[in-house]
Amino acid sequence: LKTRGTPLDEIGQLAHYMAQTRVDQFPALARSIIGRFYMSRWWRKRTEKKALDSQRRQYAGAFVYEVLPGDGETYQWGINYLECGVVKYFHAQSADEFTPYMCIIDFLMFPAMGIQLKRQGTIANGCTHCDFRFQKR
Repeated sequence: LKTRGTPLDEIGQLAHYMAQTRVDQFPALARSIIGRFYMSRWWRKRTEKKALDSQRRQYAGAFVYEVLPGDGETYQWGINYLECGVVKYFHAQSADEFTPYMCIIDFLMFPAMGIQLKRQGTIANGCTHCDFRFQKR
């Protein structure tokens, strides 16, 4: 689309539509179960172990992140992505301008699973990290 001169906002709208269509393909019950699993203590502990692995930076194009405990009031747990695999991939494809559109998709996926996502910024938008904060809805 980029090489054919399609405007950036149209490409972004198409990505959003495709993501919403994909999310809507999953039955509500399945999304709910996935959300409960994602918010479980077991998943958080698993994610903490994987975060430590990510910090070894074994793979250049991978995500690097840390897990944060909840603050007891505004969120149950969180992830700070220190390096983003999506940003790295899009950069390698000379398509940096598209990464913010990929970040918006998170606000489709998590609510569909019954999870409230709070985020102040993303690497794709110039922040030092992506700050994901999760709360059951």
